[in-house]
Amino acid sequence: MKKDKTLMISLTSIILFNVFFIIILICYNDIIILPIKFIKNVTKEYYYWYMDRPPIPNESIVIGITTIVKMMFSLILSLEFFYTIFNKKYANVIDKKNIVISIIIGFTIYCLSFLFIKYKAQHYRLFMTLISTEILSMMLLNLVLKIKKEKLTYNIN
Repeated sequence: MKKDKTLMISLTSIILFNVFFIIILICYNDIIILPIKFIKNVTKEYYYWYMDRPPIPNESIVIGITTIVKMMFSLILSLEFFYTIFNKKYANVIDKKNIVISIIIGFTIYCLSFLFIKYKAQHYRLFMTLISTEILSMMLLNLVLKIKKEKLTYNIN
């Protein structure tokens, strides 16, 4: 089977982002950030508690790197997702219903995680900012694996 360069780039970017997400989730789980107003309301007491808590070494550097990596991978994964959907080479391989189901499931998971963060999470942690990009990477992974599976079965038969 001939290797598809586009699918390999997509898989590589998915793996790189997931490694980054796991590192932030495990190593920097204790970094709490102030959320945007529509995500979670911040009371005056909470703000004062946040300002008085002991500092974490290199916290601002990690937050800055995470913000840059999130924006970069959000752009890369979005472009790869739309390229996969609209490329004629892949449009014949995957069904449109798989794309629609993938988008609906991703949107539902995002909405549920947003509601959980807004109403149940005590603190807004750094890894929570990466959830939307993680869901996008899982949606792209689903499409890439479907394409690889369909191409493999199509080439065998």
